[in-house]
Amino acid sequence: MTCGFTRDRKASSTAKRGVMMNRIPRWRREMKISRPLRGHLQTVLNQLPAILWTTNRDLAITFIAGKPFESLGLTHDEVIGWTLAQFYKTDNPRFPGIVAHRRALRGEFVDYDRVRRGIHFHSHVEPLQDAAGNICGVIGIAFDITKRAQRERKLRKALAQLKRKSKETRTY
Repeated sequence: MTCGFTRDRKASSTAKRGVMMNRIPRWRREMKISRPLRGHLQTVLNQLPAILWTTNRDLAITFIAGKPFESLGLTHDEVIGWTLAQFYKTDNPRFPGIVAHRRALRGEFVDYDRVRRGIHFHSHVEPLQDAAGNICGVIGIAFDITKRAQRERKLRKALAQLKRKSKETRTY
């Protein structure tokens, strides 16, 4: 089994769908997943409260799914084949998300945080391996932690107020 594929960005959407459709029967044979299970898996992926993705060794996105993805204003078909630099809209090779993915290609498991469009994400990436155990890309998951980040900010603010009041009380 392969780790995935990257569509040709210059190919027409019809050709891209053709490439994908040509791969599905092979994938089905290799994975031997029943039709009801495939349908259930698709439902789960569409409602997953996180973003799940894979890249190839060139850090081009080969798969992406999850409910928070919709809030980024992008479509799945649009993003497949993009490099991480395109996805993150940066040319900076030291950008934390790109650095984390490069480390994963070297065999490391990496966590990092990122804010995009006001949404706070906590991400985890690790090597994606083929059937022989060779690293053929990266698999990652990003959780929307916006509400948690807001609660933490409120708690820090409340703690700072308590510290100020405590100092005021000691001075009397």
